[in-house]
Amino acid sequence: MKSLIYRLTAIVYVCLCALAFKAGAVTPTSPQLAMRFEFIDGVGTVSGTVTASNYDSSWSQLPADTKMKIVVTRSCEELNETGVVVAEYDNVAPGTKIDFQDHAEPAWQYGVKYGYTPMAYIGINASPYPYKAELTPGVNFPLSDKDMKVSNGENGSAVISVTIPTTMGYPPTDIPVEMTRLEYHRVTNASVYPYPTEFIHSIDNPQKGSTYEYVDQTPTPNATNVYVIKLFSDYGRSEGTVRGFVGYDIPRAPTDIKAVSYQGGVKIEWQAPVEGINWGAIDTTQTRYNVYRCWGSGKDFRKQIAERIAEREFVDYATDIEAPMAVRYEVQSVNNIGEGQSNFSSSDYRMLVGPSYTLPLWENFANGAMQLVWKTGNSNYYATLDADTKAYYGASSTVVEPKTGTGLLYVDYQGYGIREGSSNTLTSYMLDLGKAATPVASFTYYAIPNNDVYIDFAVSTDGTSFTSLRKTIISLDVAEPEWRTVDVPLSDYIGKVVHLRLTTGFTSAASSAIIDEIKVADYLPVGDISVETNAADCSATLSWADPSSELTKVTAFRARMDGEDMGEVTSPWTVTLPDYGKVHTFTIQAIYGTIEAPISASVSASVARPVADVFEANGYVFAIVKDAPSGVNQVRIRKYNGKAELIKIPELVDYDNRDFTVVGIEDEAFKGLGIVTVTFPNSVVSIGCESFADCPELMAVSFGKGLTSIGERAFAGCSSLAKVKFTSTEVPEVAADAFTGIADYCEGSCPDESVEAYSSAPALQGISFLTADISSIATDARVEYFTLHGRPTTPTRGTIVIARITHPTGQIQTAKVKR
Repeated sequence: MKSLIYRLTAIVYVCLCALAFKAGAVTPTSPQLAMRFEFIDGVGTVSGTVTASNYDSSWSQLPADTKMKIVVTRSCEELNETGVVVAEYDNVAPGTKIDFQDHAEPAWQYGVKYGYTPMAYIGINASPYPYKAELTPGVNFPLSDKDMKVSNGENGSAVISVTIPTTMGYPPTDIPVEMTRLEYHRVTNASVYPYPTEFIHSIDNPQKGSTYEYVDQTPTPNATNVYVIKLFSDYGRSEGTVRGFVGYDIPRAPTDIKAVSYQGGVKIEWQAPVEGINWGAIDTTQTRYNVYRCWGSGKDFRKQIAERIAEREFVDYATDIEAPMAVRYEVQSVNNIGEGQSNFSSSDYRMLVGPSYTLPLWENFANGAMQLVWKTGNSNYYATLDADTKAYYGASSTVVEPKTGTGLLYVDYQGYGIREGSSNTLTSYMLDLGKAATPVASFTYYAIPNNDVYIDFAVSTDGTSFTSLRKTIISLDVAEPEWRTVDVPLSDYIGKVVHLRLTTGFTSAASSAIIDEIKVADYLPVGDISVETNAADCSATLSWADPSSELTKVTAFRARMDGEDMGEVTSPWTVTLPDYGKVHTFTIQAIYGTIEAPISASVSASVARPVADVFEANGYVFAIVKDAPSGVNQVRIRKYNGKAELIKIPELVDYDNRDFTVVGIEDEAFKGLGIVTVTFPNSVVSIGCESFADCPELMAVSFGKGLTSIGERAFAGCSSLAKVKFTSTEVPEVAADAFTGIADYCEGSCPDESVEAYSSAPALQGISFLTADISSIATDARVEYFTLHGRPTTPTRGTIVIARITHPTGQIQTAKVKR
């Protein structure tokens, strides 16, 4: 009933205040109010201090003798309380402080928020904007993050650790009450708030300063688990939320990603992440990486080039693209749980990758744009190196048109904000000089008087460390502005892949750096040289192809013969040689204006003396075999004019610096001569008709393995022929009368396995092959003659004597022969 009266009274006051305000009476501002919870005589009590208003609603000072009424009301939304009057004071002077206490009936609900509103009245006029104070009765012992922790337990469990606080507030004071209960609640859906929870565990009478653990055996694996911890006392409660990743987490992004040129590609390196994206633990042995090549923003402008690799580096050789491009690299961490985060090698697309440029390289900046992939660098925001359709220089902005074509490259160092020493770079993509013969780089620049602008041409084999090859000051020896060309030989880099860099800059005297037609061409040597000789006039004619290309034009050819400079020549070039048979060497060198290509590979030429059908050498008359196989030189012996008795037919004969193989004996070549022995080489395949007929002193003959035929009467009438040796296992074709009239006691030898075949040959019946061990007949043996009684003699024609043959080895053979 008392509460109801307070409420009705407050309502009446409010209504009266409204009426008074409308009537224009003085209206006070809202009093100030402070609330606190404290223990008084061991009992939890809510105390307050109200301070009366000093000003009216127009912020004018109230007179000191002003008297006002103050009413303090309490509300609690959670308990459905509104406007409960807890204090009321009359005749309160402005600025007066009054302490009071609020004793809730039936009792305070600790941990529940209460609101207190003070109202001041002067007459019936009430404060128009009342001040409100809020208070949660009880002891405030909040659970902080440091008091709670979630960690991994065994077998996928979660360990929730809670340390009961001992102090509260700041500066810290001891908590004056004991705890009655500790509760663990699992959040079932962390995506909504307030969190829906389920109770999972409790501990009675937990002690301040002690740590309590509970093991949740059924957390969500490999995920962030959220728990609500509630701590109770007789004078209030505290509640906190703790979260932790249970199991293994998905890895965070790799760090410190670097991309550098490396052996014709780009090496990407990075550092491994050490924790998960949810701040959980990761199994570093399971961390893998995806690598992407990016040429623009978004997934449509990237390509995966490595998938789930364990290494922390990867080399991109970019063999899958057909033209160079400027890129950056993205590296993403992944593991067996899922895909993690990623980082980039740079904020811009600074790496040049793809197949190397091959010669020729030609950048003419057509239509004011770069036709090739280049990387530009500018040290000054106000001076940039750009392609354009025209350039400018000087205070009057003199226009410079391209040297050729429709574009050029330039940077102006004379504008606002350009500092002394500003510089710019233009760096090419990889250029393959692997197969180059005479690589030369060139660029055209606009020479301008009276400045110190420079153009430095440099080269690098790794894309990072550049070596300067030629530095040009654009005003050097310049009277009037003009285009000039600089050639830079690259012969030291043959077989390598290089990057080119043009650096422009100035020291103090500024102008514009203007460049056109950057090219690298291979000034090829003369290739294959064909040679034709003319025996009639002993001359050689050399022919070769012109190695000129679109960018390289041969202006002359220089010839050398046997190392001697023959001056400029044209193809075909005919030169008369000093003599037949002498070998001469020739080279041709291509000249490209001021650039000399390497000297060509040498070619040799000689003119053979015209060969007759017959020639004589070493006592033999040889006839050239006209139907010999192509490229083979063969002869037959037509006649023997020598004096030797022991004949050894040669296998090879040299004539006019050519070797001829002796393959046969023509008809009647040795007929009627006083020869004693004949040895044939393996090259002789045929013996002509009557070639050795009527040689009465011929005692022994040895045939080579190549013999295939013996003509008619080849050895007919050789009455002293007592020894014949065949070395071929195949019996040659022998004319029936080839051995008629030889000695009655002629003995023959042949390979053991062929004795029967030779013995049964019809044309060889006059030769006895029963003695198969007759030694070879040597043409350099010594022959002596003896009578049948053993006395030395010089036999006369028709007499029968004993011949003794002594070989160089000491072996002696004897035979009965008829002279």
